[in-house]
Amino acid sequence: MNIQNSKLSLPTIESLTAENTLNLPNTEWNYQVSDTTGNMSMINNDQHIYIGANGCIYKLDAETGSLLETNNLPAPHNDNVMMAISENGKSLYAGTAGYVIGIDTDNFGQSMWHKRIEKSNKNVSLVCHGDRVYAACHGYAYLLDATTGNNISTNKLKGAGFHDCCLALSEDGDTLYVGTDGYVYRIATNHFSKQTWRKTVNSSSDIVSLLLKNEILYAACHNHAYKLNANTGDELSHLNISDAHSKPLSLAITPDGKRLFIGVSGDVISVQTDTFSTIDWRTSLTSEQEAVSFLVDGDIVNTGCIGYLLQLDIKTGQIIFKRNFPGIGKHAVAMTKNEAASHLYFASGGYVIAMNPIQLLNAGWDFILAEKLIPMNKQLRALYDAQKLPHQLAGVELGCPQVTTADTHNQQQLTFSISVKGTIKKLFTIHGSITASIDLNQVKAELINQSDNEHTLQINFADQVISDIDLSQLDVKFLEKPIDIEQQHNHITELLNQAIGQLGSIEFPLNIALPVSSEQSKVGLAYVYNRAHKEDSFVALMIGDDDTEPKSPLSVNNIPQASACEVSIIISNLTIMKYIEKSLYQVLEQQELFVGSHFMSLDTHVYPALVSNNETSKESEYACGAAVKIEKGQLNSQFSPNGQLVTHLNLRYKEIIIKVSHTYHITLKIGFSEQNGELHLSFDNSYDSCSGGTTCSYIKDAVKKALNEFHDLFSDGFNITVPAIEVQEVQSPGYIQISGTFKGA
Repeated sequence: MNIQNSKLSLPTIESLTAENTLNLPNTEWNYQVSDTTGNMSMINNDQHIYIGANGCIYKLDAETGSLLETNNLPAPHNDNVMMAISENGKSLYAGTAGYVIGIDTDNFGQSMWHKRIEKSNKNVSLVCHGDRVYAACHGYAYLLDATTGNNISTNKLKGAGFHDCCLALSEDGDTLYVGTDGYVYRIATNHFSKQTWRKTVNSSSDIVSLLLKNEILYAACHNHAYKLNANTGDELSHLNISDAHSKPLSLAITPDGKRLFIGVSGDVISVQTDTFSTIDWRTSLTSEQEAVSFLVDGDIVNTGCIGYLLQLDIKTGQIIFKRNFPGIGKHAVAMTKNEAASHLYFASGGYVIAMNPIQLLNAGWDFILAEKLIPMNKQLRALYDAQKLPHQLAGVELGCPQVTTADTHNQQQLTFSISVKGTIKKLFTIHGSITASIDLNQVKAELINQSDNEHTLQINFADQVISDIDLSQLDVKFLEKPIDIEQQHNHITELLNQAIGQLGSIEFPLNIALPVSSEQSKVGLAYVYNRAHKEDSFVALMIGDDDTEPKSPLSVNNIPQASACEVSIIISNLTIMKYIEKSLYQVLEQQELFVGSHFMSLDTHVYPALVSNNETSKESEYACGAAVKIEKGQLNSQFSPNGQLVTHLNLRYKEIIIKVSHTYHITLKIGFSEQNGELHLSFDNSYDSCSGGTTCSYIKDAVKKALNEFHDLFSDGFNITVPAIEVQEVQSPGYIQISGTFKGA
């Protein structure tokens, strides 16, 4: 008898009551506010999130996602909703279908006022400042009283057609900029009916996206982006953009104003604002030519496109995290971040999703070892052949378990297949293959230190580690009367749990020099499915100290995608710095340059010092006149924008008799690359001016020679062998990613 699709699934109370939520692992909460497929807008304000969609505004609790209130905006329609919020968060303003609406956030269900500024159902863009609301629609700009909604003044935008508008307002509220139909307008808000200037940025009648930063106005339309003097409208620089099909373009900028991002046709373009006419990098998010939204956060830029959340390295454009949310479809994305709730919010397809801010590849861990499934299964085969995995249990023959590529977002679920043949409790015989899932939360992993380059990963399983089984590839023959599918599941699950329970501890050798201590460490396991490149799915070992709090799920990019690399090591910045410090000291010790426990000394006995006695005018010669040392324990590092690890340390020198120390500040710029299958560190040294000094020529010669020897020591760099791994690729900064293949594989 062949059992087909014999998984047992019953609806839970939670699934019956959670009609407005999706099952999305590794998120804080999600909620469906609307069934819209149109654009959504979103504003956060401390404890609340406001969502504009489908002609309504929804007020949600920022921490829990609970829907608190809904404001059904005037006139039935399904149009986009634009929003702005007052500085104190007490008033929310909405623009939609030709209307501007004022809402008291403490009395959210009722509008304070609504004003129709356009008879047609056009989108309304708006911003606010103090007691004024500025709106634009259908070729006009409006100045409204924020308390009453009364129209104070109107500006007919000369030459503008009937397309959507984009607004930018100066921080002091004195100047409004409007972008529409290929034009940019500047309006002094105290003379609102007049235009200070109008700038043509495109001949086509497209919306012009605007961003104002540090007296510079950035404008983007169709195939062009401009850097304008915000006061005069003069063009400071221009950028040509190829393949700009989506409308409108989107803009974002780093807090320091040094890097601008342009979203265009499913791509992200980055330019450095001081070299605006040259593209720094361009990264494709999707082959579909759709709009891109941005949220810049520290060293990363979060991007949203057709229902996907992607995270890019801000300096290189490398995609370091990508995720979709099954159930929301492929729609436009809005994003915001709430500092009070420490959440990133993602809105698309009528859903709002809250999650912890996405981190870099290391995801909060100090060290990650990621291994593709093919080498992982080779290790399982070696354990099976060495009789360290069971071959038989309770009359049932067991084959070698193999980890399978399972399509799941749950990184705590590992699926494997195993061949079985035999009789179960004299009830039925089985022959074929079983697919089972292990709950990695029920697996205890411990790291045991054997030597500097040898560790053992010890794995212990709980009694009930199997979370699900699939019998669809199993032939079952009943010896007596048939039993139902649920009983078959129970018997076979019991057998597998017994088999796993008899394993005791499984030990995997790790021939790797770990840059973290195995003592007092936290160890985790994860399975990461790569939807784009299934063959790149992997199992990961994560190590951190006892205080490690992982911030996010692991990224599929822990192993470079579509490459020959089968294993990667990810090391966090702090761990790298400690590791480099240790490696530097080891190199110096090999050169016999350390003296004592605090300093290293270079040729201290070479230069005699002549010391004069001011009273007798006699000179005395001292054979050990110069002590030139580098302070141990004063090394500190940080990553530079070009991916180098910049390390600072102090060279101390003194006359032995006078015993006054002076300091040279040495800067090492350390680059990371692959060389001959090893991790190569290259050094670029520079020496700053010293603090203090000496008049003694012998001391000066000693310092000069010490600096030259230090330079010579590191001029060629040095290699760090990664035992068991043939290094093929090295990536930095933000982390060190060392990727390659297993030696002898």
